[in-house]
Amino acid sequence: MAILRQIDVQLIKVSFNRVFAQKAALAEKFYHHLFLELPDAEAMFTRDFSHQTEMFARVLTTGMQSLGRDRDMMVLVDNLLQRHKHLGLTLDQMYTAQRALHLAFCEVMQAELTAAEVSAWDNAIGRLCRALAAGIEPPAA
Repeated sequence: MAILRQIDVQLIKVSFNRVFAQKAALAEKFYHHLFLELPDAEAMFTRDFSHQTEMFARVLTTGMQSLGRDRDMMVLVDNLLQRHKHLGLTLDQMYTAQRALHLAFCEVMQAELTAAEVSAWDNAIGRLCRALAAGIEPPAA
């Protein structure tokens, strides 16, 4: 797993409380963008997004706490892969989710974060998504 630059780690830690305060808006925008690109995915969710928002916040918190600790990051990745295994996620879907999260961050956090902080979060999100993509099993031939 690629190492996240120390400056990115510091920028994420400094900005974490501002990001966490917007977790509900981030989750809402993330799913909005995800469903625009993957409309069939919306049927997998209930209309009550409080559970999804809580899961989103848990991943956000765990991901931030694991910065600089690859073993903890891999536990998070393994847990996410197991939790979503029944969905049969593809690499394309994973990268669609990464784009959706990037767009959500840009929309919700643009007034709250500096450009350097947005870049640091984007790097961390990309790192997490690449680790998840590496764990997705290709469909059987």
